[in-house]
Amino acid sequence: MKKIFIVILIIAMSLSFISCNKVSDIVSKKVSDAIDNKIDDLVDNSNGGFNSDATDDFFINSDYDTNDEVLADSDDMKITLNSIEDLGPKFLGLNFELENKKNIALTFSSYEFTVNGYVLSSLITQDVEAMSTEDIQVYILKDELRDANIGSVDELFFILDVYNANDFDDNYFYDIVFTYPTGLTYDDIYVPEKPMYESEQIVVDDGVIEFTVLDKYYDEFNNYVYKIFIKNDTDNSLDFSLGDTFINDGQIYPYFVESVFAHCNKITELTFEKNQLLAEGINDVEKIEFNLFISDSFDYDKEPYLDDVYTVE
Repeated sequence: MKKIFIVILIIAMSLSFISCNKVSDIVSKKVSDAIDNKIDDLVDNSNGGFNSDATDDFFINSDYDTNDEVLADSDDMKITLNSIEDLGPKFLGLNFELENKKNIALTFSSYEFTVNGYVLSSLITQDVEAMSTEDIQVYILKDELRDANIGSVDELFFILDVYNANDFDDNYFYDIVFTYPTGLTYDDIYVPEKPMYESEQIVVDDGVIEFTVLDKYYDEFNNYVYKIFIKNDTDNSLDFSLGDTFINDGQIYPYFVESVFAHCNKITELTFEKNQLLAEGINDVEKIEFNLFISDSFDYDKEPYLDDVYTVE
């Protein structure tokens, strides 16, 4: 299934934005090349890491040869990945050069940084003055890689949005950009399976969509945390959000909205702050009941994929 996720993702994104003429030649080429390839079962390879315990001993590759790779270049802007560096036990650093070729300030923004099929929290948001360049560093949390059992950044892609810094609707670039820092291709990429936790509780799993509570615990600040695994194996990017939520039958108002690309996964957290719980008279979490709402990320008028109530104890 992994071997087709890039194919379907690109097709879905192309259809979503073709009316706006925002699909570049590189995406069209990737679609054509991908369709010409035979789709068969993907086998494991040594570039993916494996460690269901996600400990600090988990090896994460720090040797990448990006060679100042140009990810996108147009008449208006250019983005180059200069290097990937190890920043110690907590981070990898992605060093980008952003070039603004316009005579107005531009904002460079990214959505859904995805590594080896897992959406991470990393992002770009940077203003670049007219006719100038900016060097920025974007952090990848190693804990996120460990959680997903990813031992090497073999594939990275994200949506890049470049627009007038003073007018969000004045857009100059909107497309998916790709890089394969270890020299692999999308045919070679291994997407690790869901990590295994003894305490996991599957909320929804229909073979295409999965929403599972992997673990629940009190953190060092005595906040109550749910570690959640999300799988989106549909052909569309989806938003996962919570509606009415009750803890021990008392209503509470968490903020939880997660976007996941087609045929990708995400590991995230739902946190209930200690002060919020105490304000509602909750000293110990016994059960949580919530409305799970899953909808298309780009078509809000489309009928939701799921809208139902679930209980986790």
